[in-house]
Amino acid sequence: MILHKPLILWIIFIITSFSTTIYAASFDCQKATTLIEKEICADNELSELDEQLARIYKSTLKNSVNSMLFKKQQQQWLKSKRNKCQTVACLKLSYQVRVDSLLQTKSQKQIVNPVGKYQRKYDSATINISALVNGKLHVSGEAILVINVDMGDVRIGTLDGDFALKKKDLSLHYQDDTVKDGYGCQLDIQFFATKLQVSNDNTECGGINVSFNGDYQRVK
Repeated sequence: MILHKPLILWIIFIITSFSTTIYAASFDCQKATTLIEKEICADNELSELDEQLARIYKSTLKNSVNSMLFKKQQQQWLKSKRNKCQTVACLKLSYQVRVDSLLQTKSQKQIVNPVGKYQRKYDSATINISALVNGKLHVSGEAILVINVDMGDVRIGTLDGDFALKKKDLSLHYQDDTVKDGYGCQLDIQFFATKLQVSNDNTECGGINVSFNGDYQRVK
């Protein structure tokens, strides 16, 4: 039997199509050029992770209070994490960690009311947030640094003041009335769904080296 050339070409096309599997991804696999992109297109699990990440990223970006910063963070992940991988296993782990991170961020940003009692995960520190009729929040708290109990070297830091909540990013800047020339208690509080985070404590809120910095879980 003699096969015509068009029929031969069609058979070759069919065989080639079935012999090479290209999975879907968040980008066009036909245009994949880098080794990373080709690995994603050739692996079903990686392809699904890529699509999942793309969906979560777009959703989180839409509701982000700082889209430019969020885009920059994604680019940093691509450059410093994903694109540094040399194996499929590394790629899968990198994607899974990023997906989990974005899901956590998305959940944390759903906060409605920051009022509550918060406890730091390590050391001894509590922060209480209560609402005032003028729209501000009253912040009170205590942090304890134990140096030597036998010698009575126990240092305490305290918070007590009213501050406006920055609704754009759910944060507030704590600054007491004694602040002058860089001295006096100052710190930043960022609120999330079930926790708050203190940063930039200048260690001027009480005893020497006492700091409120850290993650605090809502306990009440």
